[in-house]
Amino acid sequence: MKDLTLIVNPYSRANEGQVEYTLWARADGVPQDTAAYRVLVNEAA
Repeated sequence: MKDLTLIVNPYSRANEGQVEYTLWARADGVPQDTAAYRVLVNEAA
């Protein structure tokens, strides 16, 4: 994977006290190790 770009948008869900994070990544099309990528989810308070 190359050229990772993290976009932080504090305005999209500001009314709920949340911040939106978006990660863009460019891949080369070769199958990667799918176990190497995880999505983190926070539990609602």
